[in-house]
Amino acid sequence: VFLYMGYRDVPILFLISTLTISICNIVMSVLALREVPPDAEPEPGSVKYGVSTTLYSAVNNVGNHADSILLFTFLSPEAVAVYYIANRIPELFKDFFQQLRNVLIPELAKKSRLTLALKRKLNLLSLALFVFSLCIIAVLPFAFRVIYPEGYANSVIYCQLIMLSVAFANFTIIQKSFIEARLDRISIRNIT
Repeated sequence: VFLYMGYRDVPILFLISTLTISICNIVMSVLALREVPPDAEPEPGSVKYGVSTTLYSAVNNVGNHADSILLFTFLSPEAVAVYYIANRIPELFKDFFQQLRNVLIPELAKKSRLTLALKRKLNLLSLALFVFSLCIIAVLPFAFRVIYPEGYANSVIYCQLIMLSVAFANFTIIQKSFIEARLDRISIRNIT
């Protein structure tokens, strides 16, 4: 698409960045595989767990990037730029919340059931992260003046709305963590 439109540098930069990440991943995988003895037994259920989490991740990635393609196709490249700027800060916080979930899952997997005390702690964590998100939403107009040029000032309201959706989605992410830790796919389907 970019070559057709006359942008010759963009595909080259994309190829370089993709190759850099790919080479790093290959090197890290080879180093990690060297640590595993050749006669090591596979962990029971690890393949099933890997396939399940890969499928969830693939659906998440498709959903994350479909909106940009649709904006570019049906509106304009300028709309994609405004959307990207508005979406960048919420994406950083969304990644933070996802990493927090990844830290929680091994701890939650050790629990045999969802007790009232555990649910209360998860709700308290969700509430604290929600309040933190609201504070970020309040600071965004000032941060935009420092971070981005004046041409993107209209992205502030979009950024705040997207950040608000991330704040609300945070409740589901934290609550779903226990279910994912237990690998209860039926319950995950019923929640989402």
